[in-house]
Amino acid sequence: MIDDPNPMVRIASILSAAQHRRDDLLPMIRALATHANIAEQEACATAIGTLKDSKSIPLLKRMTRSTTPEVRLAALSSLYHLGELSSKEAIEEIAHTGNLFAIQELATITGSEETLTLLVQHSERHIRLNASMALLERKDPHAIPGILEILLRDSKDLGFQPTFSLGHSLKAWKVIPSSQQHSKEPFMDLSPISLGLREHLLTLALELPEPHFLRIADQIFQTNQLDLVPKTCLLLENMRTENALRLLRSYALDGHPLTRAYCSLILFRLKEEGPYEQAIYSWIARSKKEALLKFRPNLPRNQQLSSSGLLTPEERSRLLIESYATIASSHTEQSIDTLLEVIQESHENNRYALAGLLLRAIQ
Repeated sequence: MIDDPNPMVRIASILSAAQHRRDDLLPMIRALATHANIAEQEACATAIGTLKDSKSIPLLKRMTRSTTPEVRLAALSSLYHLGELSSKEAIEEIAHTGNLFAIQELATITGSEETLTLLVQHSERHIRLNASMALLERKDPHAIPGILEILLRDSKDLGFQPTFSLGHSLKAWKVIPSSQQHSKEPFMDLSPISLGLREHLLTLALELPEPHFLRIADQIFQTNQLDLVPKTCLLLENMRTENALRLLRSYALDGHPLTRAYCSLILFRLKEEGPYEQAIYSWIARSKKEALLKFRPNLPRNQQLSSSGLLTPEERSRLLIESYATIASSHTEQSIDTLLEVIQESHENNRYALAGLLLRAIQ
C-alpha cells in the first residue's frame, strides 16, 4: 500500500508502518521522502524519526530547508529525537511565530519549558491552549492557569477540536466558541471530543505536585463541573493521600448533589469511617426501581437541569451503576441482601446486570 496510486493511501501506510515499528519498510519510506508531494515528505520525515533511522539524518537535514513549514518542522523534530539536539532552537523559533504544531512538538523536547511559559501568556487563545497542554506534558505547574481555562466550562461554552497537518503526522488543538451551536452540525460532534480532551488533561494533571492537583480538583468541585466530577473523584481515590481524603470528606458533606454522592462513594470504597456506607445504601434504596441505562435528552445548554441541582438521567444512571458495582465488591452480607432485594424489585431491564454483580459479590 505504500506504492498505492492514491497519495492519501500512501501517507496512511507510511504513518501506520511507523506506528507499528516496521523498520523493514524504511528503504521504501526513504524513497518516498524524495517525492514532490509535500504531504508525503512530512509523513516520511516523521516516520524516519519514529523508526530511529540514523542513516537518514543527511536526508532529514536537507528536508529542514523545505519552504513548507510542516515538512521543515517534521524533519527538525525527527532530527532532535535522533540525537541532533541543536534542532531544539529552530523548533522554538517556529513555535514563537504562533505555529500550533510546533508548540505541540515542544511537549516532547527537554528544556522547552521557558518558551512554553512565555507562550501560555499569549493573547491568542489557540496559542495559549496548545502551550498550556504542552507545558502540562512537561509536568510544569505554570500550565495550571491555561489548563483551568480548558477544564472549567462557563458561559463562553468553549469546545475543542483537533486539527492535523497536511501529512497527518502533526496535531494541534483549536478553541471553538459556542460549542453548543456547533454541535448541531452533523460533521462536528464537539461534546464528546471536548470532554475527552478535558478528562485527558485532568489525568495528566495528576503528575503535577500534589498541592497543584488538589487545587484543580477543588476548583472543579466548587464550580460544579459535573461532567468532570466522576473522573476527579476517581483520580483522588487513586492518590489515597491524607490531603486527597480531606478534600473528598469536605465535599461529601457540602456541594452539588452529584459531587456529594461521588465523594461518599469513593470514601465508602476506601473504607473510611463516616456516614458514607449508609449514604450509598440509602441512594440505592431510593433508586432501585430506575432503569440503569438512561440517556441525557438533547436539550439546549440553557435548558439542562444540572445547574438547578437535579441530576440528569445520564448522571443518575452512571452513579447508580457505580454504586451497585461498589457494594458488590465489598462482599458483605448487607451487599448481598441488597442486591437480592433490588433484583426482585428493580426495573426488569436491570436484572441481568444485577445478577452478574451478585455473582461477583458472593465470590
